[in-house]
Parts: sequence; C-alpha cells; structure tokens
Amino acid sequence: MYDVTEEVLWADKLEVSLLPRTINLEFTNRCNLRCDFCINHQPTFRKKGDLPEHILDNLIIELPPSTEISICGVGEPTLHPKFSRYLEKLSSHFSNLSLVTNGQNLTPAIIDSVIASNINKVIVSLDYFSEETYKMRKGGDF
Repeated sequence: MYDVTEEVLWADKLEVSLLPRTINLEFTNRCNLRCDFCINHQPTFRKKGDLPEHILDNLIIELPPSTEISICGVGEPTLHPKFSRYLEKLSSHFSNLSLVTNGQNLTPAIIDSVIASNINKVIVSLDYFSEETYKMRKGGDF
C-alpha cells in the first residue's frame, strides 16, 4: 500500500516551517461499502492494506503536536484492526484530531474510543437521504 520508503519520508532534521499543518491520515483503504461513485471497489485500484504501526509511530515522532490530523481516506478508518490503539496513540501527541467515517462500524467499543480520544470533530458521510437510494448506491444499511 505504501510505495514511498521511510528514507524519503523521514529526514534526520526537518524544518518545522516545511512541515504540513494538516495531515490526512488513511488508517486503511479497505471499505465496508461499495459506493457507485468511489474508485475503491474498482479491480484496478491499489492493493488493499492497513497503515503499519511503525509509520504511525514515525508520524508521532516527526510531527509537532500542533499538526491537525484528519483520519480519513478512501477506506473506512474504523475497519483498521488497531483503530482504538491508533486513536489512543494519536491523542497522546496531537490535540486536533478529526474523523471521517461512513458510520456503518460505529460499535459501542469504537464510540467509546472516539469519546476517550482528542477527536474534535466526527464527520459521518451521508451521500443519499432515502433508505432505498442509500442501499442501492452504497450497498449499506441506512
């Protein structure tokens, strides 16, 4: 899933002024829906995978606490097997976190981990507003 080597991503000394203020962080590119407008379910789209923990750890080491982290991407972040652990790690370093989810996997355990974290904003993607259209176009439970 990650084509860039760590040597390219992480230099020994990074100028804080050169670092991004906001990071869109994709925990996984796996998804539990098949939205008809999304490239994710196309057979030619990139191989499915999860963000390795060492990459997350490197972000925490290299980025200043003022960095805004948006947990989003082409996949559904709550499907990552270490979702709660990753939130806990990010919350210990960053104070401005947001989450974009399709809401299908908001179990009590996931909700508890979101509440316990530093997430300031949760965005639930609702692209269609009738049950029939939602099921037909996204393949999920409205």
